[in-house]
Amino acid sequence: DRRVDLRYVPTDPGFNLADSNAPNNDFMQWNLRHSGGPAAWDVSKGAGAEVAVIDTGANVSHPDLSNRIVDCAGGCGGAVTDSVGHGTHVAGLSCADSDNAYGIASLGFDCNLSIDRVVFCSEVGPALVRAANRGSDAINLSVGSCPATGIVGAVVYAWAAGSVPVAAAANCPVPNGSDPPRCPSLANNYPAQAVQAEGTG
Repeated sequence: DRRVDLRYVPTDPGFNLADSNAPNNDFMQWNLRHSGGPAAWDVSKGAGAEVAVIDTGANVSHPDLSNRIVDCAGGCGGAVTDSVGHGTHVAGLSCADSDNAYGIASLGFDCNLSIDRVVFCSEVGPALVRAANRGSDAINLSVGSCPATGIVGAVVYAWAAGSVPVAAAANCPVPNGSDPPRCPSLANNYPAQAVQAEGTG
């Protein structure tokens, strides 16, 4: 079994704060602006939607997350404790409580969270199936470097159930380099390869 490989995430501390180190004093959460977050919020703020975060768990008592978490695989106690911080960060980007004068804004703004902690690649497929069975609208997978076994079928199952899996690709040039584990071969770049095969975008 292989350990999952965490994908790169930015360290943006706030949506409305300027970054004095950025060109033209750009906003720290420029990514939300660049991806059209504010325009999307005019259409919907995500109320009633659920994002399943399959990652390193989450800090369920975090002020920006505690009101958004509606389910945790294995219970919202020790089973999802996030000792790395990656899953907490991803959950915050997805559905942090927004417009509350605290922390960061999230793209999902008012959406809810389901948290599933994974450490090994063999846990990713079952977590995908759990999220699909819950009826999660989107399933975030910012993990990778896994073989296809058990993951491809779970991605197909999630799509068929009406969930939208979203997976981070490796932090590598396209096509992928050959310096494992930082640049895994395509044979070990799942779940991203199952969601959208490299070269098809």
